[in-house]
Amino acid sequence: MSFDFDKIKARKAEERVINPVEIFQKNKGKITDGNINDLWLGQGDALREWHDNRNESDIAIVLNTGAGKTLIGLLVAQSLVNETRGKVVYACGSIQLIEQTREKAEGYGLNVTTYYGGNFSNDLFHQGEAVCLTTYQAIFNGKSIFQREHLEALIFDDAHTADGIIKGHFSIDIDRTSHGGLYDALTGLFRDYYKRIGRLGSFDKLYRGENSGVELLPPSIVKQNEAEIRRLLTDSGILESDGNPFAWEYLMNHIDLCCFLVSTGRVQITPPFIPISGLSYFRDNTRRVYLSATMLGADAFIRTFGRELSCTVRPETPAGECERLILFPGRSFGYEEELHNAKQLVANRKALVLTPSRRRAQVWEDIGFVPDTSQVVDAVAVFKATDEEVKLVLAGRYDGIDLPGDTCRYLVLDSLPSGTSLYDRFLWSSLNLSGVLRSLISSRVVQSLGRISRGMSDFGVVLMLEKEYVNWLLVPRNLASLPPFVQKQLRLGMEVSVGSASIEEMSQAIDAVLTREMGWSGFYERFMDDCDVEDFGEDLDILREFALLETKFARLYWERDYTKAASVLQKGLDKALDYSANLGAWYCLWIGYCLEQLGDPTHEEMYKRAYGLSKATPKHLALIHDYSDQPVTDQVSNVVDQFGIAKGSQVVAPQKLHENLKHLDGGGSVAQIEEAIRCLGQLLGLDSSRPDKEFGTGPDNLWMLNGVAFALEAKTAKDADVPYSKKYVGQLVQHVNWVADTHDPDQVIPAFIGPKIKAHHAASPSDEILVAELAELESLSNILCAAYEDIAAQAMPISLPQTVDEVFRDRGLVWPDVMDKLSFVCLKDIQD
Repeated sequence: MSFDFDKIKARKAEERVINPVEIFQKNKGKITDGNINDLWLGQGDALREWHDNRNESDIAIVLNTGAGKTLIGLLVAQSLVNETRGKVVYACGSIQLIEQTREKAEGYGLNVTTYYGGNFSNDLFHQGEAVCLTTYQAIFNGKSIFQREHLEALIFDDAHTADGIIKGHFSIDIDRTSHGGLYDALTGLFRDYYKRIGRLGSFDKLYRGENSGVELLPPSIVKQNEAEIRRLLTDSGILESDGNPFAWEYLMNHIDLCCFLVSTGRVQITPPFIPISGLSYFRDNTRRVYLSATMLGADAFIRTFGRELSCTVRPETPAGECERLILFPGRSFGYEEELHNAKQLVANRKALVLTPSRRRAQVWEDIGFVPDTSQVVDAVAVFKATDEEVKLVLAGRYDGIDLPGDTCRYLVLDSLPSGTSLYDRFLWSSLNLSGVLRSLISSRVVQSLGRISRGMSDFGVVLMLEKEYVNWLLVPRNLASLPPFVQKQLRLGMEVSVGSASIEEMSQAIDAVLTREMGWSGFYERFMDDCDVEDFGEDLDILREFALLETKFARLYWERDYTKAASVLQKGLDKALDYSANLGAWYCLWIGYCLEQLGDPTHEEMYKRAYGLSKATPKHLALIHDYSDQPVTDQVSNVVDQFGIAKGSQVVAPQKLHENLKHLDGGGSVAQIEEAIRCLGQLLGLDSSRPDKEFGTGPDNLWMLNGVAFALEAKTAKDADVPYSKKYVGQLVQHVNWVADTHDPDQVIPAFIGPKIKAHHAASPSDEILVAELAELESLSNILCAAYEDIAAQAMPISLPQTVDEVFRDRGLVWPDVMDKLSFVCLKDIQD
């Protein structure tokens, strides 16, 4: 019997629809999800706008939590598959989210492939028939199979989550608990450095757990020990565990280019700027779509993905703008009892508690369950299903947890979500780059609020705890980085918190929300309609410019093109210094390292400049001399650091000594005058900063040393009409409180730098507020410059500390007595 060829029929090529709205309409008969009848207005608008711009390389689609962005993402993905007949990947935050997205896709009648655990679920992805759902981890690890594929497009779901994941795949973490021997061996390599710079005691305190900070080790010392670091890592076996093989693929040929960060419990090795733009996924012939409920600010987005958005789709829809009462117990009843009061407020309620670290999570163990990382998925499932008044405490989990409706109405956000990696902690706490990191933090704040609020009809109560967190939210520029409806909810909650006379009264307000009292609902609607929002857009362009510079630098630096890399950062250095002395210090450090690799002797000046701007940057060994037999004060030590040593052992005064102080004559802009005041403080050997510039709050200038702080507000001739109004006096008092809260000095002295004229009658300044004229700072700077020049002429390197000490004493420049030269007067005593 012969084969029946007649039964074989040629397949007709099926027309592939590429319009995502048409794909949905065509697919309606296959939909089994009972919640889907038709596209919502916002979903349809988003799909049509994306389709009109589909050829753009980088498109963001922004929809509030609960507005149905998963359906949008899957339709966009299928549209790209149909158009290209190629490989399209959809990135999810976890395996759990892959399965959730797969279930939704099946409910929408869409075929998908999944990839995790090294296995594809079917062949549809490779056949160009369906999108592949996988994790960010599978895409960005150094051994990803997708890097060998030609991908036509990628969809990044919850794109804001990529920052930490990508950084994690470019980092090796050595945990002291599980790898104590390796931790000791690595940190031991740097003990001699800390001994030579006179900080061995501080380093030992960090080692013993008496210091919670993060140290950045000098990159030049890392390079000197590169082979030994590589040997220790290899011999320890750590590179074969904990996901490190994937990071090692990126770092193994670049150890000498990495940051080496140390804390009491951990060592982290990671690039100073992630070279993300070098990955194949971010080439020009691949299209990328970014889905998020709150898109990262332009600067944070560029740092995360190495690209700039070419189009943002943001349909107007109230979906996801759910009702919240956000309360601040610390503002109501003080921060000393804040944790106790918060626990009292949640005692009889089912609540989710989010903290930035496991250490902070442990303070909740007496009333809640803190699961290990491996237990989180099961713990969330159990919590979601129960009706009991339990507390689930999660560390560092600001996304991927969905508890809509009655599954959870109560959320506690304990402490600022500034990041858990040593890199994040260093930039935030040590280098104080809070302004630069603003949009990243605001994204985490919004995401954390969305854990228990999933749609327009949803509602809940949020407690925000910890003084630093609340103070961050109160800074206008930080508040402005949040969506308008969140800003309004924060303002509403602040008013309710301040208006609560007791814990019982605050609890009554909570009950009103949860029981849907009419009085609450009417108040909420009226307040949200009437409330104004902050809008600070003036620094967005400059932050975007910095991010683009850093991305370009990262690629060139990782390729070891030190000349071009240094040039890139050098071009932006003046703007960086004007925006933030700490950002300028960070740039100076890496410019200096590039110059050192090139053998350029000017690298020492760049290192010195970095350390002068921020003591969080490491001190370079070439600037260190053995003064161990000459005990000196902190002020003298800081002044010594300002000098250089030229060839022939000649002591050299700082470059641009006079230029950096010239605007003390009042001839520059307000910003230039404030920077000149900062430079004067630095040259006096003080910890000198511009808090208002760095953080968006605090005094214009802050001079500190040995427990004494001067909070200086610059009031130039441009303000001469009413320089000491009620508003300005009140602001100075607030700034004194900020200095006391933030730095905890023994004494804070508030002062205006401006004309000695009477305050406005309504200002009522206290006896503590002083005034000195700008001309007096100029006179002091002239004395100081002459002192520097005389020190440089007299001193030999070995006698520099002694000469500085003698000259400063002779010229009356010793802190804090030097402030007597400014002839301060009490503002209250000034008469007409």
